[in-house]
This record gives sequence, structure tokens and C-alpha cells, in this order.
Amino acid sequence: MNKENILERSRKENKNGDEREKQIDLASYAYGAIFLIVSFIALVIIKILVKGNGINDILFMFEMYLSALFLYKYKKLKTIANLGLFLVWIVASLINLYLFIVRG
Repeated sequence: MNKENILERSRKENKNGDEREKQIDLASYAYGAIFLIVSFIALVIIKILVKGNGINDILFMFEMYLSALFLYKYKKLKTIANLGLFLVWIVASLINLYLFIVRG
């Protein structure tokens, strides 16, 4: 195989990014999720201790995040456990959305 064929093949295989870039993307999503969780916890503490408000709105957002996570895993892995967790979190999020709307 000549140099041009090897380069062309490499470009085709890595058109969506190389393995290093994919690993960096995955790690960035993990770090983002950690910061998201920490910020949700901080908001929950502030709303409960300082403001005395309910936390249904924050729980709704967090549960929607978890719903999307398990829906994606179910689509890719086709496991019943992921489907079940998706359904649990989507129902919980809808309950908290309803409570947020009703209670304000």
C-alpha cells in the first residue's frame, strides 16, 4: 500500500474524530454532569434553607436529565433495566412538573 492510500483510508476512518478526541468528549460530558449535580445540590440547599421554597422545579430538571440519560442508553443497549429507569425518571419528572405548576 502506498502512502496516499494509507492517508486516504485514515481520513475516512477518522472523519468523525480520532479516539483521543472521542475520549476527551466523553470526559467533558462527565465533568459537565458533575458540575450540574453540584449546582443542583447547591440550589436545593439554598431554596430549602434560605428561601423556604419547594424544590419541585429543580427536581424536575434533574429528573429530566436522568430520563434523557437512560433513554439514550436504552436506545443504544436495548436493556430492560435502562427502559425501566427511563420510565421511572420520566414519571417522577412529570409529577414534579405538575407539583411545581400547582403549588407554584
